[in-house]
Amino acid sequence: MPVIKLSQGLLESLNSRGKDKEDFFDSTTKGLMVQVRASGRKTYYFRERGEDGKTIQLKIADADAIRLNVVRELIKQRRAAQAKAALATFANPMAEALSRRPSEPAASSPLLATFVREAYLPFIRTYKRSYSCDVSLLNNHVLPFFGDKQLHELTKSDLVDFINTRRATHKPGTINRVIILMRYIYNLALKWETPGVDKNRVSGTPCSKRITRRNASLPPRRSTGLSIALRSRAIRCSNILSPGLFSPARANKSC
Repeated sequence: MPVIKLSQGLLESLNSRGKDKEDFFDSTTKGLMVQVRASGRKTYYFRERGEDGKTIQLKIADADAIRLNVVRELIKQRRAAQAKAALATFANPMAEALSRRPSEPAASSPLLATFVREAYLPFIRTYKRSYSCDVSLLNNHVLPFFGDKQLHELTKSDLVDFINTRRATHKPGTINRVIILMRYIYNLALKWETPGVDKNRVSGTPCSKRITRRNASLPPRRSTGLSIALRSRAIRCSNILSPGLFSPARANKSC
């Protein structure tokens, strides 16, 4: 995770350096991060510590939709608002307790990598014959792309970005298996009532279409009749055609 002094010009020249994604942290504005995908997509994020002391990562916007100086100003305003709220709480210690009483704070969901390691893999190891295949798909595709996201953070744009990136180097069947695997992971998360997971984030994502070619060959009866007809008429190409009559070939390209 390199730390650099971000500028608008430098931002436009950043790339993922051959990786699926690369995170660049700004040395000027603490917590500001730009995530660069292999597809070229760049997204602003902001990291800070929550009330429980854990680091949280908030998505701001795509880099092509907002300029860097505007992002820095938004972060400055956020921190000013947090400082103002902290001073108000200090002046009135009961205000925080009274404001929390009517509603409970929303539960955060675990990281996808954590859920896979601690819940999904131990479960499928007990019954699934394709366990090793799942592990391969997880290590090569799912975890590099989505492992650092909380389960509730996954969006349709993240999935589309993954499909577009992998489409250049992998077959549709591989991409489809990843989508099906992630859909199953989210179904289990819902079934097990995982905190923060309220719906299947992968549901509705279409699989890639496979291009299949029909392999048409001549039936034995037709090929035998054709061979007899060719020999009886002494056509010179019969010796060329005979060895390939029973091989997969289109019926309308016999000669």
